Amino acid sequence: MALNRAEKEMFVDNLVGSVAAELRTLIIDGKVPDHWDGHELRQWLADAFAKEVCRDVMKTTRLRRYRIDVYNL
Repeated sequence: MALNRAEKEMFVDNLVGSVAAELRTLIIDGKVPDHWDGHELRQWLADAFAKEVCRDVMKTTRLRRYRIDVYNL
C-alpha cells in the first residue's frame, strides 16, 4: 500500500527521531567512547539505520526498482 505525502513525512520523522533518541541516550549514559569523533559517529549512525532495513521485503524486482528510483532522484 502506497503512502501519501503526509504519511511519508511522518514515517521519515518517526524513524529518524527514534534512531536519534536511541543514540542520544547512549551518549548521555556515557556508553560512547570519548575518543570517537565524526568518523566513528558517522559510521555508528549509518549502522544504526542499517539495522532498520527490512531485508526480507526488499528483494529482486522491488529492490531493482528502488535502486533505479534512487539513482534518478
